Amino acid sequence: MNLARSVAGSAAAVCILLPLAAGAIQTTLYDFRIARFNGPEIFIDTFDDGTPPPSAPDFVFTGPASYSVVGTYPSGSEVPSSPPSVPDGHLRLNTANGVIGLNPTTGLTSALQRARLNTNTGPPDNGLGLKQLNTFIVTGRFDLIDPGGDDDGSSGYGIALTDFVPGATSNFVSLNVGGGPGGAVLRFLYVDNENLLGNGAMVYVLDSEELVAGGQIELQLQKTIASATNADNDLVSAFYRLNGVGDFIPLIDMNPEADARIFSEVGWTQAEFRIFATVPEPSTPALVICALGVLVFAARRRMGGSPVRTPSNISRW
Repeated sequence: MNLARSVAGSAAAVCILLPLAAGAIQTTLYDFRIARFNGPEIFIDTFDDGTPPPSAPDFVFTGPASYSVVGTYPSGSEVPSSPPSVPDGHLRLNTANGVIGLNPTTGLTSALQRARLNTNTGPPDNGLGLKQLNTFIVTGRFDLIDPGGDDDGSSGYGIALTDFVPGATSNFVSLNVGGGPGGAVLRFLYVDNENLLGNGAMVYVLDSEELVAGGQIELQLQKTIASATNADNDLVSAFYRLNGVGDFIPLIDMNPEADARIFSEVGWTQAEFRIFATVPEPSTPALVICALGVLVFAARRRMGGSPVRTPSNISRW
């Protein structure tokens, strides 16, 4: 009976963990910043305090902040500068610590690790919030890796702005580094979730740029118009820079069907960083092991064994 329990437990672990481990990708995030356009930085996280998300530094001038986290950031994910005089604190991103769910932009089962900054403090609060009448710049600096996987960018990492409201329509703008035919590809995306509860999301690639992996990349999303009368007051632009050299390079919206407009459901948005990977189908040997585990488990149940608890890490993307 002990052997049966061991086999069942091992097989269950393989069934649950093998697909996620096999498709896991990882990179490093060095800082995550939000600034007013042509104004002060209002949030700076250099990942130097050793306490990973959901812990976050204070908003500059205005008060405390926190992240809404999908997945987990285990102890040791945030690595402070050493020595402290060298600003090299960083956060390790790894989809092995993500949550498995359906990626609405691809329709594929994926693992997502995400930290979304809680800037949705309400329309009256323009100090913490990112509102239609604000200008702002969101920047994340990452190791530039080729996440591999499919050529459609279904695995990758980057930053995003979203006005998501559970159970309602919403959209988001993202700037992701994903896989491509020749290596890493930077993609500027607009995702319209208006039909998310029916026909799924509409994904528009606004621009893309092939990159050579190595060094670092800074990703930047900007909203520069703060006017109640300008029809483009919800338009977001995308930029990138390699290895901290030169000016930020703009990505150009070349899609005639969509613009990167962020406010569709509410008058505020949230900034986030994320890493995600498609979970591959298990191989034939893994399926055989899983099948054996299920048979042993079923036999054990018939003999009066206690039920096995399964992890509760399946959730919406």
